[in-house]
Amino acid sequence: MIDISFSSIVFGIFRYYLNQRDQFGRIEKELDLIDLPEESKAFMREPTDYEMDFFDHALNYYEISPDDFPNGRIKALREFGAGRMGAKKEYQCRCEELDAMRAQIRQGMPIRIWYSKTSSELCGLYYIAHLIRDLNAEVFLVPAPDEAKNNTWARIDLNEVSSMLFLAHKAKEEEMAFFAQEWERLSTENAPMRVMENGKVISASDDYYDEKILSLSGKEPISMIQLIGESLGKIPDSLQIWFVRNRIYSMIESGKLKIVGRIKPKRTPGTHTFKIKKANYKVQRVIE
Repeated sequence: MIDISFSSIVFGIFRYYLNQRDQFGRIEKELDLIDLPEESKAFMREPTDYEMDFFDHALNYYEISPDDFPNGRIKALREFGAGRMGAKKEYQCRCEELDAMRAQIRQGMPIRIWYSKTSSELCGLYYIAHLIRDLNAEVFLVPAPDEAKNNTWARIDLNEVSSMLFLAHKAKEEEMAFFAQEWERLSTENAPMRVMENGKVISASDDYYDEKILSLSGKEPISMIQLIGESLGKIPDSLQIWFVRNRIYSMIESGKLKIVGRIKPKRTPGTHTFKIKKANYKVQRVIE
């Protein structure tokens, strides 16, 4: 079994509940999973042979057309901390991992895909569906429950795992075909980023959330790191710290935000010691 996820928190969830094969019967009772369909139980009992994570691929950021995909992923990897050469090597390693995954699937190995309804994770799901569309793969989907706040793994109470497992199911051919088509649509549109709007992943410009970030800045000075935290907490999608930071810098350059007071020297990369506030700019539109 190949386990694929698009956020780091899911590893803790499935390692604890699924990799303890010898104790699965006890876990079933604890989580009241006795009525879970037999097919689902069988898939959940399957041990993990390979673990693949894609959370540093950040597929909701940067261009994703076939021609632009390598540079887009390298830029994302650099944002996650890899240097220029390190990002290129990391990207090559990821390509090799995906080739190995496809080879295992051709030999009949099933896959289990864990995801939640954020732009980042749905883009990951669509991408995997695109990659395996011609392999006749046996796929089992494990979505986060809708009742989880903002539909993100990080906000799922472990008591809700039973609900999650009841949502797990073997993917239908038409389901995977739809996911692959969604990737092809987004790839053709090839926008700078992808976001959730009305329950659907859409293509967007990289300033899509600027108005919301501005609305959180207010007239009083606020530290940059505080504004980043407010943005991550109030915007219901899988934004990354580096993305919000970059948008704030962009709005400072454009004059929508201004720096207040003296900028202190940074002691470490990513440390923000200055305060900012909204300039004389009227917010046009706020994304809820």
